[in-house]
Amino acid sequence: MKSSVYIMVMGCRLTSRGRGLDEDTKNRCKAALKKYRELTAVGRQCFFVLTAGMAIDKDDYPMQTQTMAEMMKNFLCQKGVEAAKIYVSDDLTVWGSRAEIKEAAAMAVSKQSALSVPPSVLVVSTWYHIPRLFVVCLKQSTKINWGFASSSKSGRFKDVLWEIVKFFGELLNVKRRLT
Repeated sequence: MKSSVYIMVMGCRLTSRGRGLDEDTKNRCKAALKKYRELTAVGRQCFFVLTAGMAIDKDDYPMQTQTMAEMMKNFLCQKGVEAAKIYVSDDLTVWGSRAEIKEAAAMAVSKQSALSVPPSVLVVSTWYHIPRLFVVCLKQSTKINWGFASSSKSGRFKDVLWEIVKFFGELLNVKRRLT
C-alpha cells in the first residue's frame, strides 16, 4: 500500500502591509498545485501542510488579518483544492524552515503510523531554497521519504546570496535560527 503524500509549501513573503501573498509565495503554491494534480491523477492521496509562516504581525504588516498559511489555503481553495485536504497549523510559533519541516514531519508520521510504509513528504519552495531544505529534512528524519519540487521562477538576487550563507550555516550545524 502506498503512503499518502503530504505536500509542504514553504511560504516566502507577503505583499506590502500584509494584505496578500507575494509572487514568490504564489509561485510556490502553483508548483505545489501542479504536483498535487499530477499525483492525484495517478491515484495517490495527497494533503497539503501549511504552517503559520508569517503570523499576524501588526508592526511589519499593519493590514494583515490572516496568517500566511491561511492566505495560502485560500489561494489553493480558489484553485480547486478541497479545504479538507489542507492542514493548517494553529501554532503561530511555527515559522522558519527548521520548525516548519519539523511540523510537517510530525504530522506525516502521526497520520501514517498505522501503516508499515514510511510517510512521504514533498517539500515545495523556490529553487535556491531546496539545497538547504534537503539538509534540514535529512537531519529531521531519515525514516520519511522526502521529495522536493521547486517553482520555476527566479528568486531575488539578495535572497539567493542570503540562502548561500544559511546553507553553509546548516551544514556547520549553526544553532542560531537562520530562517
